[in-house]
Amino acid sequence: MGEPTARRGRRRTVAAGLTLGVLAAGAAGLGCRTGAAGGAAAPTGPRAVPVRELRVGDCFSVPTDGPGLPSTVTVVPCGTPHLGEVYATAPLQGLTFPGGELESHRTCETLFPGYVLDRWALPRGAAARHIDPPATGGRAVTVCVVDLPGSRSSSVRQDRYHLTDHQLAYLDAENAVHRDLVLQPGTFPVHAPEAYREWIGALARATSAELEVLGSRSWGDRAAAPKAALAGELEAALGHLRAAGGSTDPDAVRREVGAATRLLADGPGTAAFREAIGLPSTPPAPGLD
Repeated sequence: MGEPTARRGRRRTVAAGLTLGVLAAGAAGLGCRTGAAGGAAAPTGPRAVPVRELRVGDCFSVPTDGPGLPSTVTVVPCGTPHLGEVYATAPLQGLTFPGGELESHRTCETLFPGYVLDRWALPRGAAARHIDPPATGGRAVTVCVVDLPGSRSSSVRQDRYHLTDHQLAYLDAENAVHRDLVLQPGTFPVHAPEAYREWIGALARATSAELEVLGSRSWGDRAAAPKAALAGELEAALGHLRAAGGSTDPDAVRREVGAATRLLADGPGTAAFREAIGLPSTPPAPGLD
C-alpha cells in the first residue's frame, strides 16, 4: 500500500474492450457527477473523494502533478474554479509491453479522444495524466485526468454535435494517427523488432486512412492548398514508414521512423489545414503528446 502515483502520459493504444469507456463517456458521462440529463442530481459544493472513487466528469481542486499526491482529493462542481478533471477510469489487467511501458498510460491515452475530441482545443499547458491508486481486493484501476495550467470554471469535455461532418471526419482520422504515432514501443528497434514492425504497420494504416479522408471529400477552395500540403507530408511519412517496415537493419529502422514521426508530428501542414476548415490551429503543448 502507498500513495497513488500520477504520471504524464504519451498517447498510447490498448485492447478494444477498453473502448467501452469511450462509448459510455460519450453517451452518458460514464457516471459523471456533474449532472447528466436523466441522471441523479449532482452533489453541490466541495467534497472529499478518495482517488480510487473518482468518476468520469469529476472536477477537482488538487493538482495531480508532483510528488506526494494525496489519496483523497477535493471534488468541486465543474462550474467553479478547479485545476483538473477526470476523463476516464478503467480496470487494469496487469499487461506488460516492450520497454516497460505502463498499461495505465496506454489505457488513458486511448480513452482520451472519447472525452476530448480535439486536443488542440484545450488550453495551452493542459496535460493528460494517469493516477494509479493502490490496488484493493486484488483489483487495480487507473484514473485518467487532465491537469489544467490554471484555474478553470468549465468542463474540458467536448461534444461532437458542435462540429461539422467534415471536421469530425478529419478529427477522427487525425486522432487515429496521433494515437498510433505515440504508441511507439518504449525501447529501441534492436531490442524489440517484432513490436516495432507491428507498430509501424499500425501507424502506416492510420496514415493511409487519413490520406483517404483528405482525398474523398470536397473541402472547399480555401482548404485546397493546405490540403495538398498536408497530403504531401502524409505521403512522405508513409514512404518512410514503408521503408522502415521493410528493413531488417535496426539503424535504418530508427532513421526512417525518425523521419516519419517528424513529418507526422503537429506541424505547419496540420495547422494550416485545420485553420482552413475552421478548427483550432495552435498546436497543443507538449504535455498532450
